[in-house]
Amino acid sequence: MKSKRLAWINSSYFHILLSYRWGKVEFVNIFVRAQVKAIATKHIQELEMKMMDIQSMLGTLKNLTHHCHGDNRPD
Repeated sequence: MKSKRLAWINSSYFHILLSYRWGKVEFVNIFVRAQVKAIATKHIQELEMKMMDIQSMLGTLKNLTHHCHGDNRPD
């Protein structure tokens, strides 16, 4: 399951995460940290957009099921 969660992380981002986890911060320079932040920020924005899309679909489905009579009527 962890591998699926990490699948979206590119190799440099993953390297930085491992470096921090194992205390090897000396290998991480400011430029790379800025790249990691940019990558993470982009992923946050993408996830937020997906959440908005899903919330919109959920609202539509709730509205449809609320107004659905559950019988064979076409309306």
